[in-house]
Amino acid sequence: SLNFPSDIIDNVIEIRDKIYDTTNKVKWETRNKLHLTLKFLGDVDIQQNKKIIELLKKLLKYETALKLSFSKFGFFYKDNEPKILWLGIKWNDKLIKLQKKIDINFEDIGFEPEKRKFKPHLTILRIKGNEDLVKLREFIDYRFSEENFLCNKIFLIKSNLLPSGSIYKVIKTFNLNF
Repeated sequence: SLNFPSDIIDNVIEIRDKIYDTTNKVKWETRNKLHLTLKFLGDVDIQQNKKIIELLKKLLKYETALKLSFSKFGFFYKDNEPKILWLGIKWNDKLIKLQKKIDINFEDIGFEPEKRKFKPHLTILRIKGNEDLVKLREFIDYRFSEENFLCNKIFLIKSNLLPSGSIYKVIKTFNLNF
């Protein structure tokens, strides 16, 4: 995953709380889950970890930090019902090329390439049905200023799915060059 600077995550949470009052009972994605997935691997055998780490070291060796900005909020739908509120990243050729490079090269170690088109975003909320949809739709009208920020770390993350939700553990951090 591509992780964002702390102050940028703080800004996202501040915007979120201004639009949708936090006193409403909504289970937002926690700050440590606000990241951009570059490649979802699914269930991984512990034996594959070494191959994954070595491949990422090789792929990221000469990659430089990414200058990004946010575009807009949106929804992913299922059966015409909003299921996920997301925050999109403005189109960035370098980010798209990096994601494609990772996706293609992971095929060499046994991972299928993603069939869906890459849509760089942060998942803000998984909609369960208790939320105020009228209030959530206010996110669509929010306009971001042209604030750029640098992302200079990529994390290999393990996700454990529990009844209470997923828990993320960082396996390895890869620093991007400046």
